[in-house]
Amino acid sequence: MLCPQAVWRWKLQQAVRQALNGKRDFPLWGRSGEGGEGGEPPACRFFSYVFRMEGRLRSAAYEGEWRWGKPHGKGTLKWRDGRNHVGDFKEGLEHGFGICLVPRQAEDRYDCYKCHWYEGKMRGYGICE
Repeated sequence: MLCPQAVWRWKLQQAVRQALNGKRDFPLWGRSGEGGEGGEPPACRFFSYVFRMEGRLRSAAYEGEWRWGKPHGKGTLKWRDGRNHVGDFKEGLEHGFGICLVPRQAEDRYDCYKCHWYEGKMRGYGICE
């Protein structure tokens, strides 16, 4: 079994060799693969993350589109208690159309709310199934 330091050193040396030889086995940002404006990472991306200490999202897992470090676009938010929100997000909040599933405690069923959201809150008419 290799020790972690040896693996880390080997990977670092491999990355340096690839950079010096103009070859790589890892993607770089940008359309052409050569980096974005000034070598910056893309503003939007698809990513999964489990929130640890962040207020109302504490212990929730989010998988979907991100923009500038916040859920933004299409995504799925899942809490440990079984609640799920699938839909649109804007700047870290539910915003646009979304479906919220809330488990019933006494049964193996969910309440399903299909509605529009505005800045993290239900807004307007919706359907409860």
